[in-house]
Amino acid sequence: MPTSPVATRFRPNGAIGRIRTGLFLATGLAIPLYAFPPFQFRGRDVDLASALAALFVLSCLPLWFRARIERRLAILFAFCAAVPLLVWIPPLPIRFSPGAFVSSYAHWLLVTAFFVTGASGAWSETSRRRILMGNAGASLLISGYALYQCFGIPRSWPGTGPFLFPLQREAFRFTRVGGNYFSGGYTRPTSLFLEPAWLGGYLAWVSACIFGMLLRAPQGLSRAGRLLLAVAALFAANAILATVSWGAYADFAVVLAATALSGFAAEGRRRRLVGALILAALLGAGIASPAGKPIRAAVAERWSLLTATPLTGQDPALAKDSTWVRLQNFQHTVELFSARPARGIGLGQFPLYARPEVRGIPGLSMRDPWCGWAAIAAQLGALGPLILAAALVLAVLPGLSRRNPYSPIGVVLVVLAAFVQTHTGSFADLWWWYPVTLGAVLCRAARPGESDLPGNAAAGIPV
Repeated sequence: MPTSPVATRFRPNGAIGRIRTGLFLATGLAIPLYAFPPFQFRGRDVDLASALAALFVLSCLPLWFRARIERRLAILFAFCAAVPLLVWIPPLPIRFSPGAFVSSYAHWLLVTAFFVTGASGAWSETSRRRILMGNAGASLLISGYALYQCFGIPRSWPGTGPFLFPLQREAFRFTRVGGNYFSGGYTRPTSLFLEPAWLGGYLAWVSACIFGMLLRAPQGLSRAGRLLLAVAALFAANAILATVSWGAYADFAVVLAATALSGFAAEGRRRRLVGALILAALLGAGIASPAGKPIRAAVAERWSLLTATPLTGQDPALAKDSTWVRLQNFQHTVELFSARPARGIGLGQFPLYARPEVRGIPGLSMRDPWCGWAAIAAQLGALGPLILAAALVLAVLPGLSRRNPYSPIGVVLVVLAAFVQTHTGSFADLWWWYPVTLGAVLCRAARPGESDLPGNAAAGIPV
């Protein structure tokens, strides 16, 4: 029997709607806390973001039965669930751990279900604004702490050591540019993340949200809200440059370019405002910031290391920059795909194929994939990249056909997500799926004054 829209209609400020919106926002706020897992399940650490994402999906489960999930997204989820299971068709890979597969498969189902659930309806204007502003406020704290590390690490200030709390997974991966292993040079900040590149990638997608909000200044955004966004933009730009991460720099460049292109559709005054803000952020980071001088020196030093590193060859003694290791990792990943192009080696199996240590770092360069497009092909086979591409297309498609004040931000997030997978193996992490889902939420047509519940947007069921 068809579900009546009235059956899924809730009051705009109903408790269930607020809970679901709160869980979605809280998931994003918890992403920087991956290094501090509060739970364990069967001996495995469970980070807070994953737990909150699971609660969000569970809170929406009744709607999978009471209201049709968008058909295209339901088909995508069916493929996400089925394709990884193809690895079980005999013969199995030479190296295969059932336990690692089950664990990785469960997490894969969680992140893809989070995407499908969040993207299956049209969220209210108020909820989307709250989610964007909440993440912008969190980024201000994260980037502020990163800048504090820039000043504090060389001076041994409180809270700048490799460990903050006993429940931390591992030490922050502080790396130096210049100096030696023990002292000197510039120490790249990580904030609450384990390594600088993860910090930069996180701040990149939040910057896309911040710039987009300032560019369009949607109704309901107060003067205090605009001030918060402006300060958050300045802090984020400074912190991204402070990471001295090529990947973070490239991500930020994509955000700036995509935001500038989307700005042509905005009013002239707002376009000039965001242009001035971006310029001020870059000038503040590169020139006016007190941390600018050591950052510029570190960038110059790392650039010299990059130019001295050959991009071909097998001799690790000649490698002075991580770019060499990344290329070796990519070649290794492609070889794994070539060995099993139809069904892959299986989710969670990549560490089993790690090569011997490179440059004295045991297994690090080959233990985890560094290119997501190649990594999902190696683990799921040729259908893997198609699934990932389909998710991005389905996320952004409504924003291309039905314009709303938030859809340009969603398009920028999805464009950034496609680029991020070229240099990170994050295709099964909430660190990547959350901004993709947020992009899908922003690309859907808003239904002001209606509930925030995922439903059948195509059929007009409010969310």
